[in-house]
Amino acid sequence: MMLARSGRTRAVLFALCSLPMAVLVYLGLDNRLGPDPGQYVIEYLGHTAISLLLLTLALSSAVSLGWSSAWLRHRRMLGLFCFFYASLHVMSFVAFILAWQWGEIWQEISERPYITMGMLAFVLLMLMAISSNRWSMRRLGRNWKRLHRVVYPALVLVLVHVAWQVRSDSALWLGYALVAILLLAERIRGSGVVSRWMSRRKSRVST
Repeated sequence: MMLARSGRTRAVLFALCSLPMAVLVYLGLDNRLGPDPGQYVIEYLGHTAISLLLLTLALSSAVSLGWSSAWLRHRRMLGLFCFFYASLHVMSFVAFILAWQWGEIWQEISERPYITMGMLAFVLLMLMAISSNRWSMRRLGRNWKRLHRVVYPALVLVLVHVAWQVRSDSALWLGYALVAILLLAERIRGSGVVSRWMSRRKSRVST
């Protein structure tokens, strides 16, 4: 697919990833952030980060299902945008909830399990973002891929982080969870884990 290789595609994806930020700025300037603007900003940025995380994983799954491998060239940009919005999500929490009292963040992490899960996920995303460059790939070698597999526990932590905050409406979380389950199931199938487990089980039964 020539489309996946074109610089125009990269520019379009960059614009689409930047769009949520532009929308948020517009809503803020137009005073349309609701009765609790701080909470709105925190949730908006968090949901944007989750969506981009799922989109990044979906891109890899699409390639394994037959899309051109050239699409993987855009995976790094999607992942960095995910970390960008996740960072803004954390910063907005510190700004609007803690009023920039950085000393209180450790108390929040220790006392609120959903914040603990969220911060653990953020640390894993940060590890991937920091190492998402060619120098790190050369330096780490095969360990680079092992390091970036932390995206899966990060995804689980994010889902738990959101689940503990769900109140009456859980439809959005269920949507995230369903997509995540499908993506993880496809990865497990593609990795051959199930087939290897079945073959080992058959060999044990036969002996």
